[in-house]
Amino acid sequence: MKKKKYSAEYISYVESGESAAVFIARDIVKSIDTTGKWIDILDLEGNKNKDGRWDFRYFTIELFPRKIQPKYPPKASEDDRKYITWETAHMDIQNQRKQGYKGKKYKIYPCLVRHDKEKNAKSQWSYDIVSIKAL
Repeated sequence: MKKKKYSAEYISYVESGESAAVFIARDIVKSIDTTGKWIDILDLEGNKNKDGRWDFRYFTIELFPRKIQPKYPPKASEDDRKYITWETAHMDIQNQRKQGYKGKKYKIYPCLVRHDKEKNAKSQWSYDIVSIKAL
């Protein structure tokens, strides 16, 4: 089976922690309504821990309405669907910026928390939200 190649920008998005920050903003932060919105990461400070999880000091997001919807081919893999979603969001956000749109901005301070059940057990991790500031 031929392996699909993704753009350098998408690979950078995944490797830089931006995708993890989007996940936190979309799925963990409850006080910001991201329904029907694209989440653009403007700034972030953090690094990967030894278990490969992102430990952020903070990250800043800007929200944009979803004006363009992703179109997935039949039988698209999960990785392909993520790439198509990123590509659609990137294009939609870029178009809205060109038109002068400015979305709501927030600075999010998450905390990566390790939960060990037993001394030698595999670590369980979660994110707590320390604070959020509207900008």
